[in-house]
Amino acid sequence: MLTSKGYRKKCKRFVAPGYPHAVTFTCYKSLPLFNHDAACKMMVDSISSSRDSLHFDLWAWVIMPRHVHLLLLPPPEIETVSPILKAIKQSMSRKYINQHRCSPHILDEIKTGKSNPKYRFWQPGGGHDRIIYGDIELSNWVDYIHNNPVKAGYVDDPTKWTWSSARAWLLDDESMITIDRESIPNLAI
Repeated sequence: MLTSKGYRKKCKRFVAPGYPHAVTFTCYKSLPLFNHDAACKMMVDSISSSRDSLHFDLWAWVIMPRHVHLLLLPPPEIETVSPILKAIKQSMSRKYINQHRCSPHILDEIKTGKSNPKYRFWQPGGGHDRIIYGDIELSNWVDYIHNNPVKAGYVDDPTKWTWSSARAWLLDDESMITIDRESIPNLAI
């Protein structure tokens, strides 16, 4: 939210320990920064390494050209998703910027016009964070995440989108990122 002085107020994250969160974060200026497999692979690596270090459960995910959706359960010792999002987003930003240091034409599109930060991979702010309170809502979010590429017209079947957990859910193919099935409530999906 912008104030009358034109700067962004810092939004607080919701605190609901023990509940899953559906989070969405968007690329800077809604640019299609994930329109190449290399960037998507960097994102997969960032999610995986952050999960290894912060021990959150990942239930569903999709990487779209302009944004990312995650459905996750923070561990009991982490009260908000802020440190999880920071770890994922910071890791991805650094990998992308470092990868393209020798390709200034690629970095031109994410220049901020400021000295700090000079480049920005993500839209400012924390993204969208929704606490999931029930099994029906949880099931709806899994469907929403997996059907995002279908709704956008990229594929006609969610399992055809490479950068998603749809294949893990529907085809038991967990080759990209393993889903933490043992912590997911029994859903009628």
